[in-house]
Amino acid sequence: MFLNDQKTNPVSFRIGILKIWDSNLQKYGKYFKPYSLILHLQLQAFNYFSRLFSKNNLYIDYINWLFTNHGLVINIISYNNVSQELISKNILDKKLLSILHYWFHLPVSVFLFNQQVWYNSASLISNYVSKCLVYGFPIKKTLQNTCKILQGEVDTKKLIYSKNGLNVISLDGFKIQFSGCFDSTRTQMAKTIQYSHGSVPLTRAQGYVEYSYQQIFTKYGTCGLKIWIFYKIR
Repeated sequence: MFLNDQKTNPVSFRIGILKIWDSNLQKYGKYFKPYSLILHLQLQAFNYFSRLFSKNNLYIDYINWLFTNHGLVINIISYNNVSQELISKNILDKKLLSILHYWFHLPVSVFLFNQQVWYNSASLISNYVSKCLVYGFPIKKTLQNTCKILQGEVDTKKLIYSKNGLNVISLDGFKIQFSGCFDSTRTQMAKTIQYSHGSVPLTRAQGYVEYSYQQIFTKYGTCGLKIWIFYKIR
């Protein structure tokens, strides 16, 4: 079967082969709720976390949701330049836990983990580009600088948790695509800027691919940022 990399999410057909789900839900026990309600509450909590972290100049990389018989465990991986104690004091307070407990009606535990660098995660890279545009940096210059940083990190190793346990992967290639109206031209037509380096086989299930899509709002209109990062499994 032919898979078009423009129409297919490269992460979806790796679930169950290499990647694992970011949520573990159960349909039994005293904390049972319909899946539709759990997913709605999960999206509501994710949007709340995004606004809260953005307000404190923090960037979320990954959130893992674990529903057990004893309650809900939320693991958040983020990038920041401040101490872990200051983050826990400003974010992981009693008010946050009380809000989550009110939404989910079960005991909630939140654990925060610090990501050391931002350029080895597709979601953190998209947050970096979005923040640069908010500060008024030119889009082409921002994307070129991002590509230079990623090119210097080729063959950098990274540790992931997959279906088969812990694996060591290394950066092999990336692809960045930015589409929309971002120039003050007479035609006001949408444009597409694309940068790529190395190998990015999006239609093969053997490699490990991180994918991120983010909408960016500019004074000329809405733009879309897509980032693919391909890793080789050691």
